[in-house]
Amino acid sequence: MGTVIKHSDRFVETYYTERWFNFFEIHDHDDRVLKGWYCTVARPAVMESDTVISYLDLALDLWVAPDGTQTVLDEDKVAALDLDQQTCHQARAAVGELPKFFVEK
Repeated sequence: MGTVIKHSDRFVETYYTERWFNFFEIHDHDDRVLKGWYCTVARPAVMESDTVISYLDLALDLWVAPDGTQTVLDEDKVAALDLDQQTCHQARAAVGELPKFFVEK
């Protein structure tokens, strides 16, 4: 990844109830420069109330740098979750969908 994330950086969080991922747009606290997007592959978010959002993290992540460089993270952790075949398929499909999503942004 190669990016330093500080405690005081600004995160803009985006969750979806119909997609198998969410992401955090991260900006530097000091100069507000975009550092990139940290994308979490997860079951679709559940809006429990106006202030509570929950999701089940599937351990697979994607880092997207401002220049478009993408790095898949934590592939080794997915096997440890012992997910059923359909959930594994959805997680892999989400990783495939994410790059297209950022091209469109």
